[in-house]
Amino acid sequence: MQGVKFQFDEKEQHVIVLVDVSQLTGPIDTAQLITLFLTTPHQQYFPLTDEIGKFIDDINADLQQANAVKHETTFAIIKDAQLVLTVADDKMSARLEVTAPYGGKIPSTSEAITFCHEKLVTRGISRKRIEALLERAATLSTGKSISEVIAKGLPIKEGKPSECIHLVENALERILRPKIDDKDIADMRDLGDIFTVTKDTPILRYHEATIGRHGYTVENKPITAKPGKSIPLKLEDGVRINQRDTNLVIADRDGMPKFDGFKVRVDEVFVSNGVNVGTGNIDYRGAVIINGDVADKMKVIAKGDITVNGFVESAYLETKGDIIITQGAAGQTVDNNTVPNCVIRAGGTVCIENAQGLDIICGGDLIVRKQLAFSRIVCKGNIFVGKQDKADGILIGCQISGRGEITAGVIGATSGSSISIDFTQEYNNVHRAAASLKKQYESLRSTYTQHQKSLLEFKGKKLPPELSSKINLLETAIIKEKQLLNWLKEKIVENKHQQQQFAQHLTIKATHTLHSGVNVIINKYTWKSKQQFGPSKVFFATSKWEITPLV
Repeated sequence: MQGVKFQFDEKEQHVIVLVDVSQLTGPIDTAQLITLFLTTPHQQYFPLTDEIGKFIDDINADLQQANAVKHETTFAIIKDAQLVLTVADDKMSARLEVTAPYGGKIPSTSEAITFCHEKLVTRGISRKRIEALLERAATLSTGKSISEVIAKGLPIKEGKPSECIHLVENALERILRPKIDDKDIADMRDLGDIFTVTKDTPILRYHEATIGRHGYTVENKPITAKPGKSIPLKLEDGVRINQRDTNLVIADRDGMPKFDGFKVRVDEVFVSNGVNVGTGNIDYRGAVIINGDVADKMKVIAKGDITVNGFVESAYLETKGDIIITQGAAGQTVDNNTVPNCVIRAGGTVCIENAQGLDIICGGDLIVRKQLAFSRIVCKGNIFVGKQDKADGILIGCQISGRGEITAGVIGATSGSSISIDFTQEYNNVHRAAASLKKQYESLRSTYTQHQKSLLEFKGKKLPPELSSKINLLETAIIKEKQLLNWLKEKIVENKHQQQQFAQHLTIKATHTLHSGVNVIINKYTWKSKQQFGPSKVFFATSKWEITPLV
């Protein structure tokens, strides 16, 4: 363009534009100057387009008035690379953006790190990432940008809770994993050899809870990890800790291993080839294995597990552990007008091949392989009727008081026999426990607060020496009250979790057929099946029972 010239000022290190109005052929604008500037050897510098508007206005005014004057101003400058640091909302990462320079320089790695520090990003910075980013930025065209995550915080790792690893099986695990014959067919009645251990056999490894790993943000703010819940190992009869490995539990006698959460023991084993009038009743302090039937009116009472490799007919079995009956059990049909004559009471799980006419009370799950019929049941776990991998058994004519999920292939019968499933008692027990815990907590907290207040008042006064022992007693009481408050708080949380789980487990599943005559109850909320359904699920939601197809 005639009358316009760009030149570089070595002293000031910028580009100036010179305009001779007398040589212009018409008005000029910013776009024309930029277009001309980009054809010069100085195009790598940063044009000050926002600042030359008045300069152009003055030129055009002189041109209009035919003033033969010359104008000069700074048009472009050297501009170093620009850095922008963006920290993520969670403060766990930071991204550095580099805009290529206009004739200027790219910062060194150390300068970039200093810039990050000035922006309060001080932890988790990767020098290698910054070096690579700056190298890539050096190849960019003027004004182009590139970015990369150059700093990362350290996320926390929550602590793991205490854990028990069983090194041997118990009887219940063996029955739930049936023996496979030569034809790859599972025999649910064949336990194989009953598993016992000899003295000094390792049976359990205990892993203590871990504290987790604390973390930090890129701004060097610490993040505290939640430690895993610590549950102490409780050694019961027949076991001891290995002297060389304090987390290894070994048998202290021959017997049957028994695991219950974090409780472990080895029961002495009594073996009988049947229970009848000839053998008499059994009342044993350990585990009982009966390789035969339990006859009418006989009793078997044990502290440990009871395993019957046979049939139980109109007998009484009771234990604090599990009861396993590999063939079946039967008594007279149970209803409101009869006294049960075949009673199964277990603190743990009950596993039976076939069950009819029984009175079952169990603190764990109830597992019946084929059919559960005409029985009265109180179960604090889940009820499952069928094989281990498929609920294809039959549940008919029972009165059930439960708190867990009930699953069977067929529930009910075409004959019209009814089933009553009542969750009321266990539901109310959980909520009564919640009210009781809350009341205890509030009462103790009031006492604790008053004792703290009294202690502060006493410490602010001069007291005679004879009162110092009473002050010590008060301080001890406050410590114990604090510990008990923490314990109650944990129990309240556990109870709340139980309430949530209870609601989730209020479910009846029929994988094949749900017949009419099935009554489901929880307090005032009832549901009755008045027709036959295919695979279905009955569940409690928003204060009412609902049924939906089981997919």
